[in-house]
Amino acid sequence: MAMYMDGFHFTLFSGPNTNCLIFFFQAWTLDTIAKFIVTMVSVFMLGVITEGIASYRSNLRNRKFASGNMRRLVLSSMSASQALAGYLLMLVAMTYSIELLLSVVSGIAVGYAYFFGGDGSATRVKSDPCCAHDKDEEDDQISLTSDRDRNTPLLRNITRPIN
Repeated sequence: MAMYMDGFHFTLFSGPNTNCLIFFFQAWTLDTIAKFIVTMVSVFMLGVITEGIASYRSNLRNRKFASGNMRRLVLSSMSASQALAGYLLMLVAMTYSIELLLSVVSGIAVGYAYFFGGDGSATRVKSDPCCAHDKDEEDDQISLTSDRDRNTPLLRNITRPIN
């Protein structure tokens, strides 16, 4: 069974006649308690890594590390990684296993506390990991526009200050 179709379940405490969950691939069937616990830890770590990617990407965007195409490539790769991790976490939550859902949420919470300090000093709250990159992509496009591009007639009027 890829996911429970009748709502959330406590998977570890279900009876022996309960169908086993499939974790992403048919070969990754969670048919033992040990596999399920390893999966819970892996999902927790994926949540932490998702917040780590968001933090690293935010730090990269705010400093000059490369220019032109290399900067675009690195920031695009980071955006794709953040989106992929977020969508994988969403798929895990869609299994309707309470234990896996708690692993997702606690991994994101611990990752946020570790990478962003958890004291509210972060510039953006990333509460939706699978879609948090949308606003960041707008910021990336703005930061990728070079001074040379801003001097073209079209952009000169857009970027000039309003009096």
